[in-house]
Amino acid sequence: FTFNVIVKQILSLKPDEPQTAMILEDFLTFMRGLVSFPLYIPGTPYAKAVK
Repeated sequence: FTFNVIVKQILSLKPDEPQTAMILEDFLTFMRGLVSFPLYIPGTPYAKAVK
């Protein structure tokens, strides 16, 4: 819910638009990397977030 409100208010996108799904996927990758152990090995959440 919060993500949809932010996307609508800041980016002026509707929650059901394809761009919103792409942004959500990138955001989730970033968040997984943020809370993971900072080990730069390909395939780990941290490496995906850095990429």
